[in-house]
Amino acid sequence: MQNTQARVALIVIMAIPLLLVAYFYLFTEPVYEGVPFQYDIQNGDTVYHEVPIFSLVNQHGDTISREDVKGKILFIDFFSTKTSTYDTRIVSGNREIALRTVLHGNLKRVHEKINWDKNPDILFLSINTGDSSSEIEAYMKKDGWPENNWWVLQGNPEDIYRLGQGAFHLDEFKNKAPGHEPFTSNYVTLADKEGKVRNYYVATNLQQERDMLQDYVALLRFDYPEETKAIRNR
Repeated sequence: MQNTQARVALIVIMAIPLLLVAYFYLFTEPVYEGVPFQYDIQNGDTVYHEVPIFSLVNQHGDTISREDVKGKILFIDFFSTKTSTYDTRIVSGNREIALRTVLHGNLKRVHEKINWDKNPDILFLSINTGDSSSEIEAYMKKDGWPENNWWVLQGNPEDIYRLGQGAFHLDEFKNKAPGHEPFTSNYVTLADKEGKVRNYYVATNLQQERDMLQDYVALLRFDYPEETKAIRNR
């Protein structure tokens, strides 16, 4: 009898943590914090990084400018269809995986988890760093590119470097100039509806993949509460 009671007590004790985890997972919402601005101190002034004037062409042949992305929360990456000697090496087991494959694989999972039926003001921009149009087209076709709310941009190297180097200060753009061989960046940039840079993510970090989802929700809740209400009512 005592052995039976002891076993029951042990089972109850072991079940308590599982019940608590289930409760918090099923009946509580994540705690979101506001997404801060990313900034530099230059000559004593606080200067926010922001999307500059640019003119690039998307996969549909449309010319895209800063005005076309204004009013959208942006996830921005820079990539090449070819592996560059400058790319971060991604090793899985005994094989090497192209950085662009990991980058866009993680971004596609983020894209898939967004409730597009609610039409949130979110746009993905993948900016090519210098490949030909035929190479970009073949890459997109091979990888089954998402059709909605994701533009692949190419065009004037000056505009591309104005974004990656001048506005976002990404590490991969350091000591490079327009005309450099194409490369893939290991970072994704989050910009708000005004084009202000709010966060950076390491593309190969799965935890930061989750951070991307949490941050876009936080941006909507804290910076655009009226938009959040509108989305819920759609």
